Amino acid sequence: MQALTALPAEPDERAADERGEGRSNIFLVATIYAAGASGPVRIRNMSPGGALVEGGALPPEGSPVRLSRGSLGVAGCIAWQSGNRAGVRFDCRVAVADWLPRGHRPPQQAIDEAVHAYRSGARMPPARSPAPVVDLRAELTGLEQTLRRIAEQLARDSAVCERHLTGIQSIDVAAQKLAGLAASLA
Repeated sequence: MQALTALPAEPDERAADERGEGRSNIFLVATIYAAGASGPVRIRNMSPGGALVEGGALPPEGSPVRLSRGSLGVAGCIAWQSGNRAGVRFDCRVAVADWLPRGHRPPQQAIDEAVHAYRSGARMPPARSPAPVVDLRAELTGLEQTLRRIAEQLARDSAVCERHLTGIQSIDVAAQKLAGLAASLA
């Protein structure tokens, strides 16, 4: 992989419209693997057939890659690359909802699908039932516990502590704030 310093750029609008399917605007952290190297990326949007990723070092156009998030992974290739952004075309279709935290489908996805249907002249997707009510206190408590577990795991590695002590402390502060917010909802 090469280090990149150019500003991010999108492919031209015509290429974006030729994708054939709508994309869900999301923001997820994942890992991209290519040619024996790996690096963190942010998934900015995703469809069953591909994703827009953003990262510090991305492989060039045509490179075979694997995108992973937790236990999920999908093989594909770089369809285009410009600056710190790249389009990944998947070798197989994925369920976008599976890639989201706890598999939830964000309300934005329904909006994105409707816009895509309108632009492509397709029939509008049928109305879906409203999203289930979220127990915010339970969600905040779950996030707090997850952050504490991550901080504890990182703190067990002395090399990680030496290099990232401030980051580990920030994770702990965030966990404390989440606990306070959850308690305020009681």
